[in-house]
Amino acid sequence: VVFLLNVSKDEQAERFISRIDEKEKNWKVSQADIKEREYWDDYQKAFEDMVNNTSSEIAPWYVVPADHKWYARYIVSEIVRNTLQQMNPEFPKVD
Repeated sequence: VVFLLNVSKDEQAERFISRIDEKEKNWKVSQADIKEREYWDDYQKAFEDMVNNTSSEIAPWYVVPADHKWYARYIVSEIVRNTLQQMNPEFPKVD
C-alpha cells in the first residue's frame, strides 16, 4: 500500500504561518516555500496524475485527508491493519 497524506491548502497555510510565528519552528521555513505556494494547483494535478497512473491492485494508493494528524494516523493504521489481516502473514516454519 502507498499513502498520499493530503493536507488542504488552508491547513498548509496555517502550518506555514505557525512555522514563521513560532521561533523554535523557524528552521523549517525557507524562501523557496513562499515561491512554491504559487504552484499549488500544478502540484495537485501532478499528485492526481501520479496516483491515477501508478495505483494498482497489488500496490494501491490511498489518499488520506491529513489536516488533522490524529485522524490521518488513524486512517493509515486501519488500512495497514486491514491489509495485514487480508494477507494473513505467518511466521516461517523452522526445520
